[in-house]
Amino acid sequence: MKILFSDITYSYLFPGGKQVHADKLFSTLNSRGVEVEYENWHNPTICGEIVHFFGFNDFNKIIALKKRGYKLVYTHIMDGLTNQSDTRLRYHLLKNIFIKILPEKFNALFPWRALKYFDAIIYMHKNDRDTAIKLYNLDPNKCYIIPHAVDTLDKFKGGGIYNNENNKYLVSVGSIVERKNTLFLADLCIKNKIPIVFIGHPFDKNSNYYVEFLKRVDGKYITYLGFVSEETKIEKLKNACGFVLLSFGESGCISIYEAGATGLPLLLSDLPWAKGYENPTDIKFCSPTNNLTGGKSLIDFYLNSVRRDSPSFKVNTWKEIAEMYVDVYHKVLNIKTEI
Repeated sequence: MKILFSDITYSYLFPGGKQVHADKLFSTLNSRGVEVEYENWHNPTICGEIVHFFGFNDFNKIIALKKRGYKLVYTHIMDGLTNQSDTRLRYHLLKNIFIKILPEKFNALFPWRALKYFDAIIYMHKNDRDTAIKLYNLDPNKCYIIPHAVDTLDKFKGGGIYNNENNKYLVSVGSIVERKNTLFLADLCIKNKIPIVFIGHPFDKNSNYYVEFLKRVDGKYITYLGFVSEETKIEKLKNACGFVLLSFGESGCISIYEAGATGLPLLLSDLPWAKGYENPTDIKFCSPTNNLTGGKSLIDFYLNSVRRDSPSFKVNTWKEIAEMYVDVYHKVLNIKTEI
């Protein structure tokens, strides 16, 4: 069995969770004996049995691969779509019903119409899967849930300060972009005098959002470390009392798995994306838009949060996740789909 990984993201320009996901799967699968190679457009001899997509925007490519006999797997990252209002979701559903009946000449404008040709589509949590099935009329039997993971749980155990009232702070890990809702969280912390450390790539240093965020960085309540090494990130997690992410939409979010593995209490948005973590033991929820209720939730979380010596929810290792993907690969190799 040979797998080709394919994507449309330029990770050297936009590093993030998807790149980490692909890299961890690539190394773990290969170490297990499953041959995996990154799709290489200038190599005419490259071949495999399955093309595993982490993103696509070319309808015709999907059709060409099917005609060549490839099986297709897609890790479908929904991000914010699952978390939109019922009205917006109904709008998308009605729009998609109309788009589906358009002639084939419109395929290039709506690549998602090729979803029906995939042999398996993988989601990081149930709410993403259910939303996709509804909006795109997908076959539930081809839709799987496989979450994110960490290298080893031991990597995040021990060390650090579990409860030091003299140096207590929260931590938030994520790119400084509007979807992550960084400004709202920073303003909440400043208003309520709660110290927090932000870690994450700026994405666009010239964006108004990033510039506005930097104005909040005062070294007292708001500390920003930028995109740091793995060692520094884990050190900051281990010395924090809690982890906060009030994002408008996530498909898993690897940093949450890392925080959970560290034993940090989690304060997440009161949205569907945050309700998909398995067997939660220390996860609380907060409005990502309401300053009053958000402030109350944040204060209560900060005052009562203490890092534990066990994960905040069930966290798998990448080795375990790789086995789940192998099971899907085996299933699709026995499934025949026509174009």
